Amino acid sequence: MVNFFNKCIAFLCILAITLNSSFLIASNTGTAKFVPYNYNHMMLANIVEKNAEKTKKCLKKNDLEGCLKYLYKIKSDVEFLTEIEIDLEGALKNVFRQLNARGVGLHKSEMEFINDYITKSIKKSKSHEKYKSECLLYGLKYDAFEASVKYGNQTHAPKPTYRLMVGVTATLCGMFILMIPFDIPAKHSIAAFLIFNGLQYCVDEITEVLDKQRPPASKEEIDEYLLYW
Repeated sequence: MVNFFNKCIAFLCILAITLNSSFLIASNTGTAKFVPYNYNHMMLANIVEKNAEKTKKCLKKNDLEGCLKYLYKIKSDVEFLTEIEIDLEGALKNVFRQLNARGVGLHKSEMEFINDYITKSIKKSKSHEKYKSECLLYGLKYDAFEASVKYGNQTHAPKPTYRLMVGVTATLCGMFILMIPFDIPAKHSIAAFLIFNGLQYCVDEITEVLDKQRPPASKEEIDEYLLYW
C-alpha cells in the first residue's frame, strides 16, 4: 500500500513539472525567450482555435462586424500567449504586399481607409472590454445601449470595399493564428484557410468591382505607400 501511494505522489510530481514546464521560442525580433507552457495556455490556445472557426463562418457569410469582433479576440489572446505586442499596421502592410504580389493593388486612399477603419475598430473593442471589466469590478450595471453608442462601429465601410474589408480582416486573423508558439490540432489548416480565402476575397473584389469603377492603382503609388507608411 505504501508503494502504491509513493507511486501516486511521484506521478503527480512529474505531472506538475510537465504542466508548468517552459519551452523556447523565438520572438519576431530574433531574440529567443522562454514562454510558460501550462494548462492555462493550452486552454487559451483552444479558445483562439474556436474563435478562428467562428471567423471562418463570418468570412463565408461576408460578415465584416463578425470578422472584426474575432480579430480583436484573436489578436489579444495571441499577444498574451506570445508576450509580444502585435504591430497591426505592419501586419496590414504585409496583407497589401501580398495583394501587390498577386498583381492587384489598392490606391493610397483605399489602403489608408482600411488601416484607419480596422485600427479604430480594435481600439473601440479594447475600450468596450475595459468598460465591461469596470462594471464587473465596481458592481456597476452594464448598459448595452450605452456600450453600443460608445464602442460600436458607427461608420459602415462603403459598399464597394465591404467585401474587401472582410477579406483583409480574415487574412489578418490567419496571420495572427500562425504566431501561436506551439501546435494546436487545427492551427495550420485554419490559418491557411483564412489567409488563402481572405486574400482571394480581396483579389476578386479589386478585379471584379473596384477596377471597373476607377483606374487601377499604379505600381509607383503602391510602392511609395508601402515603402514610407
